[in-house]
Amino acid sequence: MTVARKRPYTKPTIPPEARALVSEDTAAAMLSVSVPTIRKYASMGLIARAKMPTGTKRNLYSPAELARFAEALTASGREAS
Repeated sequence: MTVARKRPYTKPTIPPEARALVSEDTAAAMLSVSVPTIRKYASMGLIARAKMPTGTKRNLYSPAELARFAEALTASGREAS
C-alpha cells in the first residue's frame, strides 16, 4: 500500500518584476521630499503603493514609477517657468 505524501508548504513568492521595490524613506529621498509628502502623494493617487501578492500592506513603491513621477514633476515645473 502506498501512502500519498503531502506537498510541503511553500510561501507565495513575489514575481521578479515586482521585486525591486523601495521603502517610503528611500522613495522620499529619491524625490527629495519628506516621508509625509510621499504618503500624501500616494493618498492622492499621484503615485501607487505596490500591492503585495501575500496580502501584506506595506508602503513600498516601484522605482520606475517614482522616476516617471519625478520626470512629470520636473516637466510641469519647466512649463510653469
